[in-house]
Amino acid sequence: MKKSHLFLTLSVIAGSTAIAHGPRHDPDPETPPPAFVPRTETGFSSIEQKWVYAHPDKGEFRVPLVVGALPRELNVATPEMCEGEVDSWVNYKYDRKKNKVWVTVHIEGMPTEPPTICYSDYQSNPSTQFNEYPDCVEDGVWQVWTIGNLFHKDMTFWYDATTLQLLGGDDRFPNGPPAGSFPVIIPGVQMVCSPELEPNRRGIIHSSFEYDFNNIVDMLGNAGTAAAFVPFSLCEPDRYTGYYVDGGLDPNGDDRFTFDAFLESIWYGYGISAATSYEPRVKPDYLASRDNLMIGHVGFYPQVVPPGYNLEMTSQTLKVRETCETHQADPWAGPYHDLCTP
Repeated sequence: MKKSHLFLTLSVIAGSTAIAHGPRHDPDPETPPPAFVPRTETGFSSIEQKWVYAHPDKGEFRVPLVVGALPRELNVATPEMCEGEVDSWVNYKYDRKKNKVWVTVHIEGMPTEPPTICYSDYQSNPSTQFNEYPDCVEDGVWQVWTIGNLFHKDMTFWYDATTLQLLGGDDRFPNGPPAGSFPVIIPGVQMVCSPELEPNRRGIIHSSFEYDFNNIVDMLGNAGTAAAFVPFSLCEPDRYTGYYVDGGLDPNGDDRFTFDAFLESIWYGYGISAATSYEPRVKPDYLASRDNLMIGHVGFYPQVVPPGYNLEMTSQTLKVRETCETHQADPWAGPYHDLCTP
């Protein structure tokens, strides 16, 4: 296997680029392009301004939530939750000078009594040798996750140079990479949780909490976690698994999470996301600062998924939701590449 072929394949597969399709108009090489004259920076919506959807210093925006989950996650769903998604959202209001981000969560149609949910009742526990998940959650609570740098946070993973098998991310090797390994950088996300949330007797979650603008941390004082879709083997680089950093990120180091990073995700086209998860009331240590993959809702901004639709991650298209019931989301499609077979 040639290194150049491996590098090209990984570059294509590990990165993701949104492409806007439209009619092709080849430019006339003899005609210079028109001059670009930006408008005055007002903070209001203008396609010529990089902060179309979020002013850099003070503003407010809302992420609509729909029932859904990513591949291999268990989507906790009921008909009432799907009906309630027409008025379910996470609102972010921020002020740089006051160093505050005020978050309001409003979700309708939630179960009024905490359900008992087991992975095995639907398909399989998503635990791997890198991340562990509880078999069941009884008498659980909900959390909302604020997710930025969508697949633009570089994460370093180490692979065995002989077998091309995943050994783990940087977080597993604080004393340096393992012998006989080489690094692969894969784009991921950074995410931080809310306090624990519970619905009232009408099945409505309505709660507010705050973050510091210049240093977003969770209840444990960590800068949340980072996650990426990572191949177990570079022989099949497009067979993905979810990988989460265990134990939380250092808020005083390179992983410091500020609301500027969140805003930049909006300005530069990556987008941001919010999601809900169903968690043990007392989280085990292995879930510290990261989520259990029992997911109720997902939402995006400034791109949005309308009520009644699901985002199909493997095809990057919207699909009309046909049923609303708890299920395990389809895994990523099988590999198309085998770099180790002649």
